[in-house]
Amino acid sequence: MRNLLEGEHTYFTGCNRFIPTCVGNSHANNLHHRRTHLKRFVYFSSAAIYGDTLHTPIDENHPTQPLSPYGVSKLAGEQYALMYHRAFGLPVAVLRPFNIYSPRQDPSNPYSGVITKFIERAKAGQSPVIFGDGEQTRDFISVHDIVDLVELLVEKDAAIGRVFNAGTGTQTTVNRLAEIVQNVFDSDLPVEYQDARTGDIRHSVADISAAQTLGFVPQVSLEEGLGRVCGGVKITILICFKPFVPGDFGLLKNSF
Repeated sequence: MRNLLEGEHTYFTGCNRFIPTCVGNSHANNLHHRRTHLKRFVYFSSAAIYGDTLHTPIDENHPTQPLSPYGVSKLAGEQYALMYHRAFGLPVAVLRPFNIYSPRQDPSNPYSGVITKFIERAKAGQSPVIFGDGEQTRDFISVHDIVDLVELLVEKDAAIGRVFNAGTGTQTTVNRLAEIVQNVFDSDLPVEYQDARTGDIRHSVADISAAQTLGFVPQVSLEEGLGRVCGGVKITILICFKPFVPGDFGLLKNSF
């Protein structure tokens, strides 16, 4: 971690595959070894910190009541990062992504998301599986839009010490998502409905007003994004710790 803070910009995703506990590592990996030349530290949190929604769209001031150890660890990581900003002036910005999708998501990973699982089943000639009635809603955002927002967090000093939702502001039912994927694969297989899972929230959509004040405008529609993803689910490349090199955001976007 010390080596990473030698750069001007660092972003920390706390990926589960490589980090056993977000809380322990966020703290134990020596965030306190700050550097005066560090211009930005972007902490990737998660919309999982919100838990059951009291209202939609969900703004950054919505109560946080996570329903999973993952959500709790992400919330704790936020608090550590923001504490270092308040106490030591570390130039922290916090990102709370909603449902990210990417061509490089690994369908075997439990955090890969419903889009990847639908596509894998469609490729195999199998019906999509929906837990519950399918009318639950989610805010799906392309990784390409996530990269655009991270670039703004790095470039804009107004982002320092603040928390930002990362979504599109548009909610889509899981039924509609299944329909779009099946249309892409020209499939007419019936949806397989199973019992709703304990802990699944009913509705989730981001209020992105804060991100918009930085100039963020989502560019990738769900249909366009799914078209990119359906071209092939590739081997996962997860970035957990990476020192930012100015100008490499274009390369990062093109890697997905």
